[in-house]
Amino acid sequence: MAEPGPVPFDRMYGRVWADDPDTMTVFDSLNRDEQAEVLAVYTYEIHELTHHSDYLITPYGFNIHGKLLREYVAFQRFVPLLLADPPPAGCRLVDWDPLTGKPRSDRFRDAWTTLRDIVHTLEAFGDGGMLPRAEVVTKGWSGETRPFTLFMRSLQRVTVRGFLTTVTVPDESRWYLRPATILETRGLVHSLLWILHLFGGGNRARGPLLTYLHVFYDSAMIPPDYNMLLAVIASGWGFDSFHQFVEKEDMAVVRSALAIADASCWYALQAPPPMPDTSAFANPVVRLLLALAYFIGWKKEDRFFPAAADALAAMDTRPEARALSLRPIETILAFCERFIEAMQSINSEIVSPVFRGHFQHVLEVQRRQLTFRRRGGYVSYVGMPEDGHPARGLQSYEESRGLAFRDYVPDARIVEWFAFRQQLLYGFVTTDDLQSKLPLFF
Repeated sequence: MAEPGPVPFDRMYGRVWADDPDTMTVFDSLNRDEQAEVLAVYTYEIHELTHHSDYLITPYGFNIHGKLLREYVAFQRFVPLLLADPPPAGCRLVDWDPLTGKPRSDRFRDAWTTLRDIVHTLEAFGDGGMLPRAEVVTKGWSGETRPFTLFMRSLQRVTVRGFLTTVTVPDESRWYLRPATILETRGLVHSLLWILHLFGGGNRARGPLLTYLHVFYDSAMIPPDYNMLLAVIASGWGFDSFHQFVEKEDMAVVRSALAIADASCWYALQAPPPMPDTSAFANPVVRLLLALAYFIGWKKEDRFFPAAADALAAMDTRPEARALSLRPIETILAFCERFIEAMQSINSEIVSPVFRGHFQHVLEVQRRQLTFRRRGGYVSYVGMPEDGHPARGLQSYEESRGLAFRDYVPDARIVEWFAFRQQLLYGFVTTDDLQSKLPLFF
C-alpha cells in the first residue's frame, strides 16, 4: 500500500467544522488533551506561516534579516581572531568583554565592536529566547520614568542596552516586552482566529478556544511576556487575564479584541531599519503601544473605520506619531527598498557561495514582496488575514512565490550554522568546539 501523501490545502483548510454535524460529534467525543492535539495540528502551520511571512513581508523582518546578514559578515572578519584568542571557559559570547584588561590590536577592536553591536541589538529584540543581564536594563525612556498606562494596566518604562525603549511585564519586573514577543502574539492571535472560524465564530467556539489556551498557553509554561499583550487588552473589558476574557465575554467581542491585537501588532512590525532623522522611539514596541492607545481612544469615541488598514493609516497622521518620529508607511516602504539594495551590496562580501546564495535568496523574496506592499501600504490580507490563515489571504500566484515553506529548502550548512550560532552566542561553547566547528562555516 502506498504511503499517504500530504492533505490537499482545500481539504485541510477549506471547511468550517461547525457546518458538519459529524465533524462536531467526533470532536466532542475526544477528551481535552485529544481536542488540544487536533487543534494543534490545524493551527501549527498557521502559527509558523505567520512567523515566516512576517520575516519576509514586513520592515521589521527586513531589519532582522539585514542584521543576521551583517552579523555573518562580521563573524567572517572576526572568526580568525576569535580562533587565535578564544574567550575564557564559562563565558557566553554575548557577555564577553575582550576589550577590558588586555591590549588589543585595532583590527581586533574594530572587528569585535562591529559584531558585538549587532549581537547586542538582536539580543535586546528577543533573539536567544532569554533576557539580557539586569544591568543592561535601566528605568525610564530618556529620563521619562512615569508609568505608561494602557487599558487598565500600569506599565513601567525601561530602556534595554541603551537603545530599546520598552515596558516591563506587569508583576514581572525582570521581564520586558520584547519585539520578538509581538511575533509570538501574532502567531497566537491567528491561531485563535482560525479556531473561531472553524467553530462558526459563535459561542460554540468558546470551549475549543479555552482548551487551546489552557493546554498551550498556561502562564506557568511560557515566558511571562507571551501572554502580556492579550492580558493587557482583556483588562480593557475588566478581566485579569485573556483566559477569563474568553470564558466570560461574548464571542463577537473576543473576535474584535483579537482583531485589535492583530492590527496593532501589524502596525508595530512596520518599524523600519534605522532611518535617517528618526529616534529610538520608532521601534516596534513603541509603535505597538501607540496603536493600542489609539484603538482604546477610538473605541471610547465609538469611531468607525471601514478597515483596519484605514485606522493604521490614520495613526500615521496623529501628532503623537510625528512627535515620536514615526514615518508614514509610504516613506517606510520606500526606504526599505533602498535598504534591501544596500544589503545586497553587503552580501557580495560573503566568501562562501552557500551563505551568499542563502542571504541573496531571502533578499530577493523580500524585494519581490515589497513591490506588493508598496501598492497597498498597510493593506495586506496575508499580514492581517480575516480568518487568521495567512495563505488564504494571498491574492495571486505571483504574491505567493517564496512564501510557501516548500519554495526553498536551505543547504544543510545554513541550518547547522543557525543552530550552532544559538549555542555560540547564548550558551557555553568549549574551545574545542570553536576550533572544530567555526571553520565549517567561515
